[in-house]
Amino acid sequence: MSSQRERQKLLEILASANAGLWEHNIVTGEDSFSEVYASMLGYEVAELAQKINTSFLNIVHPDDHADFKALRAAHERGDTPTFEAEFRAMHKDGQWRWILARGKVGERDENGRPLHISGIHLDLSLMKQAQEQRIASIETRAALGTLVASVAHEMTTPLGNGLLAASTLADQTREFRRLLDEGTIKRSDMSAFIERIEQGSTLVQRNLDRANGLVKNLRQVAADQVSEQQRRFELANVLHELMQTLNPSIKRQPHRVIMDVEPGIWMDSQPGPIGQIIVNLVNNAYMHAFEGIAHGELRICAREREEWVDIEVRDNGVGITQENLAQLFKPFFSTKIGQGGTGLGMAIVENLVTKTLQGSLRVESQPGQGTAFFIALPKRLQRLAEGLTTPAP
Repeated sequence: MSSQRERQKLLEILASANAGLWEHNIVTGEDSFSEVYASMLGYEVAELAQKINTSFLNIVHPDDHADFKALRAAHERGDTPTFEAEFRAMHKDGQWRWILARGKVGERDENGRPLHISGIHLDLSLMKQAQEQRIASIETRAALGTLVASVAHEMTTPLGNGLLAASTLADQTREFRRLLDEGTIKRSDMSAFIERIEQGSTLVQRNLDRANGLVKNLRQVAADQVSEQQRRFELANVLHELMQTLNPSIKRQPHRVIMDVEPGIWMDSQPGPIGQIIVNLVNNAYMHAFEGIAHGELRICAREREEWVDIEVRDNGVGITQENLAQLFKPFFSTKIGQGGTGLGMAIVENLVTKTLQGSLRVESQPGQGTAFFIALPKRLQRLAEGLTTPAP
């Protein structure tokens, strides 16, 4: 079989597996690739060649440049048997697609310097999306479990007080009936009994109202968390309900959360993901930011800006080093792995803000100066086809 026929056969096999073929001349810097690879990113071969323009990194996400170059350099030096890297590449539609690249140096000169490398690219976007959805689902169920446990613990106080008051009223009623049956009851006994009934009834009602409020808030928060349905809501009300369910677990700490949410901010969006974002940021502050701080303060602010809502979550905690800040939103990165941290909370926050809610997110922090998250969300959640332009928060 001729080399041309072998190449055509290889291309057919790769096409059937939806794998794109790429080749890179290390000496000249020239790249070539198959039609399948070009179409993977929405281009014709000639279009993609013009986009790359002798530097493949032109289509690679800036945050992935360092890892991509380091992995390929390690293979070209001979440190690894093959080159393998996962990175984000820019699709023609402006979206980032996750790509898996695998390749191998095929030719070296007499001094061992690599001359040519080739391999395949696979589109991992659907797999990554499914993985993120599974992670988000796991984190959501874990958060709900924590909320339920906290609310259940908190309800023991009002229910216990209500039960004690009701039991006391029952005892006093039996004593009053005994006096009535014996005919020894006096006017002062009747007045005292009525006063105790009024006080006991008030105590029972107050505690039942407290328990009912906890259940009501939990029901709404839980419904929003497990549902991705879009609805119209006032942001301040949703965040108030959320904090009511969080209070039982966070009030045991000396720190405090200050809500500064402008009233009357109406959104047509998904309250569940918004709640999940706030829960993760609150948990992140209590687990990381306030370590070693006697009295931490977390401030949640929200303001309207035309068709957008700006949310700022700022703490006065220990801050984040630049090294950790660069990895903050990477899945499974945590300084508390093995100590209660999963490393998924911030990755989920970024995914919910930028993908689910079509917003934008940035973070500012310096060691010893606290951390601030800036989130911009559209007041009305739209389909991407409607042409929403996302601003910087």
